[in-house]
Formats: sequence, C-alpha cells, structure tokens
Amino acid sequence: MAADNEELALEETVFRDISDDVRNVGWSDGPVLATMITQMLVLATTTEEKLQAARAVFLKVDEELIRDAWAHHLSEMEGVLDLPKARPPHDVYPIGLVDKVRRHLLRLVPAGRGEPASPSLLQRILTLAGGRHADWPSLSRETQILIAEALEVRKDEWVYCSDVGTVGLALHLAAARQARVVLDVSSLEVANLAPWLARAAATEIGVRVAGDRAPQPVHWPRAMMERGGTNNDFDVAVLNLPWGVRQGDRDTGGSLGRLGQTPGSSEAAHIVQAARWGRRAACVVPSGYLFRTTQAEQLAKKEAILRYGLDAIVALPRDALGRHTGVAAALVLFRSVPDDDRRHLLMVDPRGEAERGGDWHLVAAEAVRERETGDVSTLVSVDELEAQDLNLAVDRYVLGSEARRVRDLLARAETRLDDLAELYRPQALLASTAGRNRRAEYAEDPPEYVDGERIVEVGVADIDEAGLLRDPQKLVPSTPEVVQRSRKARLEPGDILIVNKGSVGKVAFVREVPKGETWVASQSFVIARLRRGAPVSDPLVLFRFLSSGVGQAAIRSLSVGTTIPGIQMNDVRRLPVLMPPADQQVVVASEVRDVFATHDRIQRMREDAARRLRALWPDGGDDSSGLRGAAA
Repeated sequence: MAADNEELALEETVFRDISDDVRNVGWSDGPVLATMITQMLVLATTTEEKLQAARAVFLKVDEELIRDAWAHHLSEMEGVLDLPKARPPHDVYPIGLVDKVRRHLLRLVPAGRGEPASPSLLQRILTLAGGRHADWPSLSRETQILIAEALEVRKDEWVYCSDVGTVGLALHLAAARQARVVLDVSSLEVANLAPWLARAAATEIGVRVAGDRAPQPVHWPRAMMERGGTNNDFDVAVLNLPWGVRQGDRDTGGSLGRLGQTPGSSEAAHIVQAARWGRRAACVVPSGYLFRTTQAEQLAKKEAILRYGLDAIVALPRDALGRHTGVAAALVLFRSVPDDDRRHLLMVDPRGEAERGGDWHLVAAEAVRERETGDVSTLVSVDELEAQDLNLAVDRYVLGSEARRVRDLLARAETRLDDLAELYRPQALLASTAGRNRRAEYAEDPPEYVDGERIVEVGVADIDEAGLLRDPQKLVPSTPEVVQRSRKARLEPGDILIVNKGSVGKVAFVREVPKGETWVASQSFVIARLRRGAPVSDPLVLFRFLSSGVGQAAIRSLSVGTTIPGIQMNDVRRLPVLMPPADQQVVVASEVRDVFATHDRIQRMREDAARRLRALWPDGGDDSSGLRGAAA
C-alpha cells in the first residue's frame, strides 16, 4: 500500500511538472499533448523487436532527445504499429520542450521494465487531454469501476462506449475485463489518441469518429474485422451525454416519436439509444433530467421502466465526472429483469459513503447487483413513482434515519396542503424588456401607485427570525403590466408564504399589511391562503406546522435541483399536513401570538438601544453639536 501511494504521489508530481512546462504553449492541456505523452509511453514500454533500437535511444537519460530525432522515432513506430498516423511535433514548439516532457515521463517508466501503463497514469493523461473543456466530463476511475461492476461486463462481450468522456471506461473494460470495446467519439483528435492509449495499456479497442451519416472507423483491430463498423447490436452499451449540446434532429431509430419526446430532448434520446443498443446498458445523465415531470417526460420514463428494462438509478458524487464539470449527475442502468420485477425501480444513493471517504462505487455496485432495499438503496414501485409524477430524483426515495422517521409520521396524515389552502404562484412583475430597462428609473423616481397606495414587493430577506414579514422596502412601479401581473400575488393578513426557490422550506406569516401599501409576493414564494370551511381554526396553526421541524423536513424532502434548489407546484399541493384536534388548535394559535408579541418587544428594545447609542455618539450632521458641547 505504501508503494502504491508513493507511485501515485510521483505521478501527480510528474504531471504537475509537465503542465508547468507547457503552460505557455498554445496547444497545452489538449489532445495533442496527451497523444505525444502516450506515444512516448508506447515506445518506452514496447516489446516489438523492430522498435528496440529506437526504444534504447529514447531511454538514454544522459542524451538529449531533439525534436527531429523524436519525429524520426514516430515515423519508425508508424511503420511497425497498426495505429493511427503519428503526428510529428510542430515547428512552433519551443526548443527543448520534447526532451523536457520525455525526461519527466521517464521518472515513471524506469529503463528495462517494459510494463503497460497503469490505469491511474492513463487517467492522468486523459485529464490533460480534457484540459479546460467543460464539455468533456471524463468519467472518474471510480465511476468506471462502478459501471463495469454494476453491468457485470465479462470477457469477450461486445461493449459500445459513446462520447469522449467514456475513453477511460473503454480502456478499463478492454484491459481489466478483456471485453471487445467499440468507442464512438465526435473529435478526430480524440479518435486518434484513443488507440495509442489502448496500446500503452497493452490492449486494443475499436475506434470510430462521427461522420455525416454513420461513424467511420479510425482504428479497427483485426479481431473486430468480422463484426464490421456499423453494427449497433451489443451486449453492453454505455452512453455519456454530450453535455451542453442539444440533440437537434439526430436520428435515434424513431424511438423518440414512440415515446412522445420532442427531438430537442437529448437525455431522452440517449437513454433510449443506450437501452436499444445494449442488452445491458448505462447512461450518464444530469440530475436535473430525473425530476422533470412534463407529460412527455412522464410517458418516456414509464416506457423506459416497463418496456426497455430501466432497472436502477444511481446518484453520483460531484467528482464522478472528473474535474471538468460541477454538474450533478446520475447513472441510469438498464438490465434484463424478470417480468414480475419490471414494475419496480431500484434507487441507489452512495453519496454519503463518498463524503465519508469510503469506496462508494463498490457499495453502489453491490446494491445494484443485490437489487434489494438496504442502507443506500430502496426499491420503488411504478405506482409510487406515478404518485410522484414519475419524479426519479434519487434523494426523494433513499432517505436517512431522520427523514424516514418524518416520512413514517406523515404517512398517517389524511390531509394535503391543497385541501386546506388555496395556493398561488406569483408571476414576474417586470417581465417585458421595457420594464427591465426602466428599473433604475423607477428606483430613483417611483411613479404614482394604484389607488394611491405604494406597491411593495416582498422577498425572502424580509422574513424575520420569528417568521414574520417586517418592513419590506422594494418599491414596484404601477404600470398596467405590473398591476395585471400582481393580482394573484397581492398579500392579505393571514397569508402564509412558502419559499419555493433558493432557501427552500423557509416559511413566513403575513400578520398585517400597513395602511396605504399593497404588498405583493416575489417569485421566490408560493402563497397559501386558508380556505373557507377548512378544518383549521386559524392560519397560525397551519403556519406553525409548516415552520415546525416535521413540516420543514417534509418541505425540504420535496426539493429538486442542484445549483438552485426548488419545489415543484404539484409537490407543494400534495404536501401532507398533520393537524391537531380543534381544542389544541386554539392553544397553538394563542401560543404563536404570544411568541410574536415577544419578538415585537425584542424588536422595540433593539430599536431603543440603537437610538441610545446614536445619542451617546451621534452619526454626524447637526446632531453632532451636542457632542461638541459636551466635549467642551
């Protein structure tokens, strides 16, 4: 173990030194640099007799390797190895750079060993190849192992990998699992790099580059000749989405039309393509796709489960896509399951294990293979999923102990929030271009207001520590557009505001609206207004439930999104509510009023303390004369 740690530390040091040397070169941190490093690895570790002379010269540390000599070595390798044409170093490369890279690399490849490159070394090369490209989220080493273990990839199985982010996975499956791997990429530079990486790992993969109609083979080993270059029937298929790229009119075999999807839904296209191309399949998708609940998405997800064998969804830690993106992602897995088990989906959330520094990928793989409810997994029926509008966000179903306690407690609730209150979602008050352009003008010179009243927009910052709205200051112009849009957002005493965007779960109570003002809620809220005849005696009772520990946990459990958390309106309507008997409701409302009164006294004491401090040492202006007189 100590030796392994030393080797990893040395790799990190070497690649940091290489990055420093090429930092000011225009082609730094790209596929060209990665290809040169890989070609050097191949030459340093080759066992080809025809390349032994070149290898011996390359390994001489006491002699400088000039650019022309390296170009000659490349031409020799091109004549011996069945690999894409080697690219010679460009004339604009600084003198001595090739030799610097070689000397750094030889610290990892001692003379005479001739061993294949380690998986960690190949992963570092891929990291350099990706560089600063946010659209190249290369799957981490742990994610590669998870996919191989979860799909139980076996020797000589045909495996399809798609997108540049799966290059490392393709190498792992070919080298460690001895599978026959076909890799499709959209970049010609990456397509030329991948076969060299495979050779450095002492294995082979078939590589194709995207063409106008069908992928064109770039490197097709003899062992794959019998299969051809266009067959899309594989034992295993793995697709990594081209992040940030819309699907457009890409042909997916007509599957999108059957599933009710629009051509622009790239996630739906790829998960269907993965399921159709492999008997077992995996697709990496952004977590945001899982909680979309449009009618088309619900249809697609249900079809994926019942028709295509969607078997499990694994939430991935933040670093599962390497350092190229901070987007949260999940792994969607398709496997052949018995017909009586098709109506259940396995949800796996190993992120807690990752935070503790454990082998989260092995824990997740075991959960997928066992397909049972456990510490990080749970089986969810299609009926349960449909009750949640086919929201497939993993953390909605895989719960911690406290969340499970709250869920079990709320399971006894027979009332939903929509039964007790009318719910309104405010619109943006300044939506037009003209409105946006006049914001600064309105701030300096507010116009007249509706019926002589000021229109004030309430935001999350206006909620005090007791949950009361106090003294909002954001004035809104009374244009016809604003007046129309604000009708359903106008607040009344007794309204309850639930934050549904950003600080999800925060709750506020509208005790009163000052005379001469109209308060309207911002888009960060959902307004809950108690229904007439509801089995609740006072809106303060509902406010107290929603602001309680149980109510807060229930609201936060509905949160979706990663960058900006939010709650979907359908989930707010279905929120279970626990209501005490009528006699206890009176007590609850009375106690909440007492709490508000206490906070009023605290607020007055704070204001009084502030006035006294200003009197002791005025802030300036005319009041400062008293201080000068006292000083005299």
